[in-house]
Amino acid sequence: MHALKLTLLPRDGALVRVLGLVERRGFVPVQMGMKTSESGECEVSLQLKSTRSVDLLRRQLNRLLEVLQVEVTS
Repeated sequence: MHALKLTLLPRDGALVRVLGLVERRGFVPVQMGMKTSESGECEVSLQLKSTRSVDLLRRQLNRLLEVLQVEVTS
């Protein structure tokens, strides 16, 4: 089980692109939470299930234009 915390720009389709990338890379979203910060950015927490390395997924998520930050929390 892996946990990620992402900061996204509030753009149309940003969350869909993130979840699509997560699933295409072989990770199964188990739990998700989202809130909007005071600056308008979206803070998303994801619990993912997979035997794959989460570091590769972190690097790929960072390449998306809407993603400002990706932090692996466990």
